[in-house]
Amino acid sequence: MKPDKRRHPRKFVPPPSSPEQLQGLSYVANISLGGAFIKTNQLRPVGATLGITIKLPLKHSPPIRANGIVRWVVHYPPSSPWKGGMGIEFKEISPKSLQWIQRYIQHLEKKLPKKSLRKPVQARLILHHDTTPFLPTLLEPSGLFLQWNPLEIPPKIHRQIAKEPEVLVEIQLPEDRCTLRGKILWENQNIPDSVREIIPEGIVIQFLSPYSEEHKKILQFLKAKK
Repeated sequence: MKPDKRRHPRKFVPPPSSPEQLQGLSYVANISLGGAFIKTNQLRPVGATLGITIKLPLKHSPPIRANGIVRWVVHYPPSSPWKGGMGIEFKEISPKSLQWIQRYIQHLEKKLPKKSLRKPVQARLILHHDTTPFLPTLLEPSGLFLQWNPLEIPPKIHRQIAKEPEVLVEIQLPEDRCTLRGKILWENQNIPDSVREIIPEGIVIQFLSPYSEEHKKILQFLKAKK
């Protein structure tokens, strides 16, 4: 997988936000000093401007208000509670708000583990009538991110994925192969070329059999030093 080339580290924000110009609830998935990624059912096109209010889970933190511009948009499958997400760059934000975001990032960094269990592998999807080729994958204990170029995946496979939120995933380990059932959480599609290196196209899958023998093999592989 390619390294994260963002100028500012992004951190997960547990509570939902209240975008001022979007109807209905939206959700801030991550935030940095330069912007935020918002999951929503009210997508805006790339280049649109909007005002957002973000509530950080810090004691005494005031609402973070900013004006931003939509830099990229992703669309999620029908199984997702959200239509998609938007990468928003902050264009107008007060120094005080930036200080609170920085304080929140520092707060999270103290709680994060020193080393995450995450390794690159190859994996493929097994559907009822088709399979994908083995593709670059980032494997974690709870699931994986399978990266692909949509132009290389036949449209019929995209249609099957949209209809089947649960799939089989075959994972190629150094000395073994594992097959687990998983649920598609969301899919990155139509990523602009300008951000494709840091937001690759692909799908996120959560494992549905976390205590199976196949999953134990994955944990052993992830915990191994080599």
